[in-house]
Amino acid sequence: KYLKVINQLEAEVARDKPSSVRLAVEHLSPTEAVDQITTVLQSDPRTQTTRFVPAEHEIILFKADEAYVDEVRAVLAEVDRPIDIQQRTFVIRHRDPGEVKSAIEMLVADDTGAKRPRPKPPQSRKGGQPATGTVMPGMTIFQIDTRLIIRATPDKLAQVAELIAELDVEQADTVLKVYD
Repeated sequence: KYLKVINQLEAEVARDKPSSVRLAVEHLSPTEAVDQITTVLQSDPRTQTTRFVPAEHEIILFKADEAYVDEVRAVLAEVDRPIDIQQRTFVIRHRDPGEVKSAIEMLVADDTGAKRPRPKPPQSRKGGQPATGTVMPGMTIFQIDTRLIIRATPDKLAQVAELIAELDVEQADTVLKVYD
């Protein structure tokens, strides 16, 4: 007699209880996916009560009702698209490559509103300066001697090429003579 009532109550609780769902992320990091999803859905009150957890293996875990899960899936399908990343090597001839690299880092950080880029430790190489690298959202920069190797989207690479063209110009040698 009581078992039937208990089962009925458990079924009602299970129906109202938010579920745990795993959603695969293919092209973004799980943290970036959560950030973008919560930004898009920030006006939905369920976003405040849902727990988004970036997990290993590029899977997102969260608890939400079925209708909200469908909305999150739709947003994730839009934000988690393949990004066309290309690589280009720039040889810096007239400026300090480290200064040019710093200017590029500031340009990208300003565009994305990101925090200061995360430098990678120098990698030792045979017969030369160690390579230094910086990983930023949407761009990776490695400096090897006078070369900057940059991986980014074609649009970002075009911005970088423009900046390098402005910065890497030969400075006129000016001689100032003072006569008494």
